[in-house]
Amino acid sequence: MKLPLYTETLPEGYKEVFQVDASNKKLAITMNVVAAVPLIAAVIGVVIYNMKTKIYDHWRFLGMLGVFYILLLVYMVGHELTHGVVYSARTHKKLSFGFNATVAWCGVKDVYVSRKVAIEALAAPLVVFMIVFGLGILLSPGWFFREVFILLLASHWGGCVGDIYDLYLLYKKFPEPELLMFDTGPTQTFYLPSNEANPDHTMVTADGIQKEQKDQERPDSEDDGKQETGSRQEPGQDTNEEDKNR
Repeated sequence: MKLPLYTETLPEGYKEVFQVDASNKKLAITMNVVAAVPLIAAVIGVVIYNMKTKIYDHWRFLGMLGVFYILLLVYMVGHELTHGVVYSARTHKKLSFGFNATVAWCGVKDVYVSRKVAIEALAAPLVVFMIVFGLGILLSPGWFFREVFILLLASHWGGCVGDIYDLYLLYKKFPEPELLMFDTGPTQTFYLPSNEANPDHTMVTADGIQKEQKDQERPDSEDDGKQETGSRQEPGQDTNEEDKNR
């Protein structure tokens, strides 16, 4: 059965199984720290290279950072817009924009998207800007702009931390094709159908199903064993009965 790409209402029997909330202080700090690591490493690398090659100049470096920050703002808009374009193309809904103290976003309102659409929207900016900045590094006419694109690529890796985490969840934790995701920008909420056979668990993996089946089969096998044991004849039973009849 072909699953719909999106729905405007949560289907009956679905329930929330996980939520990623970027407005959560602890999660926001963790993601920002992780996101800063590639950029810090890139800046240190650029400075060391400039000093070793003796091309370092204070004003040149400040000029490079100025160009970088301008293009970084353009990239941030482009990154979120790429998310939104994929969402809009798949759902035919109007784009919505927003931002708060921890995150900016672009998407569609009040829509539950399928796992397939979620993966496409989350991965789109990761792939697109990896190619754009990679080509920028390779095709730049001089080291000045090559430095800019190196820093942009490092910022891109850091900026995709949240997307990569969501993709990890979709591939590893929630591989079910019937999964739905509701994305408000700061928050991504995942939904799965309720499992009536196992109400204590939201999601049952293949291993879990096999284990459950084994647990169910075990009492039957034990009963069979008891029945077989009870029907067995004790050693020498037939011989004793024959001796009595003689």
